[in-house]
Amino acid sequence: MISTKPKPRYQLIAEDIRSRIKSGALRPGEAMPSYRTLMRQHGVTIGTVRQAIQSLQSEQLVETQPRIGCVVAEKKQVWRKVGVAILGASNPTYAAALEALQGEFARMACDVTVNFVAAVNDSSLDALVDWGRRQDGVLLLGWVPVRAIEAISAAGVRVVQCGEPIDGPYPAHVSCVAISVEGVIGMAVGHLLGLGHRRIALYTPSGSRYFDMVARSFMASCTEYGIHGSVELHRISDDDFIHPLKEWLDKQATPPSALLVENARTASMTVRYLTANGWPVPSRISVMGTAISTREPGIMEGLSCVLTATSEMFLRAVGILLDAMETRNAFPRHEIIVSKLVPGQTCRPFLARAGTAVVR
Repeated sequence: MISTKPKPRYQLIAEDIRSRIKSGALRPGEAMPSYRTLMRQHGVTIGTVRQAIQSLQSEQLVETQPRIGCVVAEKKQVWRKVGVAILGASNPTYAAALEALQGEFARMACDVTVNFVAAVNDSSLDALVDWGRRQDGVLLLGWVPVRAIEAISAAGVRVVQCGEPIDGPYPAHVSCVAISVEGVIGMAVGHLLGLGHRRIALYTPSGSRYFDMVARSFMASCTEYGIHGSVELHRISDDDFIHPLKEWLDKQATPPSALLVENARTASMTVRYLTANGWPVPSRISVMGTAISTREPGIMEGLSCVLTATSEMFLRAVGILLDAMETRNAFPRHEIIVSKLVPGQTCRPFLARAGTAVVR
């Protein structure tokens, strides 16, 4: 059960002053409000104010200067070593986004190192933990199992998980920056509905908790909108997952008029394959996908996508790490990245041959 015991008054005063320093309301070198002023503002005794100031001094946010008194400390730029561990296949999208953000990381005084981990077995997990101990903080992303998050966190490494773990919910004690799966899929289904499509199929991998969430979110959105939805799954390990899709479509008595593919790169491949094999896109079927970045290679120009800002995810995650380094006993933070719809020409209403009536 979560404790509802109120925080001590000195902690509340310290939090108020800390937020004023971070927002710039109190600037480096500026004299702090007097003890008497703080006592009057917060309705507390001098002992409580003294405790709050001592807490801020321990964090090096305020300092005492001769003949001046207590002032906001001049912020010393301390370079932090931030490690980014990408689990699973080497993802060029993540690497490109991190490279593009080097200037931002430098302004945040962060030296970022990327570590690709091909697979998480016992030996590679031990190596990951050893590597994490040499960093000031670590971001985990890619195909991350919960045991990897737990192992690196248990080793005392400050860690932020980016995205959903593949096999379980986030550990409650670990900070995370997530994408709203329900929001992404709901936005995609809503877009297709707005174009007049009433029969939509989701083509997605199976075999992980994340893709199970995608499938559930898709069916829930179709039910909410009152349209026909179906899910066709392929195994993550399958090398050829587009050819079975055409076979599946050919077997349908009433094929879907729109197709949602979870990965935008795969959606682009799907458009090209179907068009070359008798399913003209978009005259016979509309295809759209989801993507984590416009930098993702292989995305067909004109493909409708729901895009997630990878750079925003990384910057927020690094910000959480830096705050945890500067603030003692920082609580875990869970933040959601909002995606956006980018409509394209390959996803438009499925028109009858006359070119006027929308097939529903």
